Amino acid sequence: MLTDRNRTSHTYNEETAEAILLNIRQQHHPLLKALERILSSRVEPNA
Repeated sequence: MLTDRNRTSHTYNEETAEAILLNIRQQHHPLLKALERILSSRVEPNA
């Protein structure tokens, strides 16, 4: 994830940008959604 973040800051190549987008959709987004579910389950209801 960090590698893709760094690549987006320094690339103007459309092919590289498309590869990063694919990584976001296939890898990063599912991992972040899973993290969100885990963290949400740990939150106190009245917090």
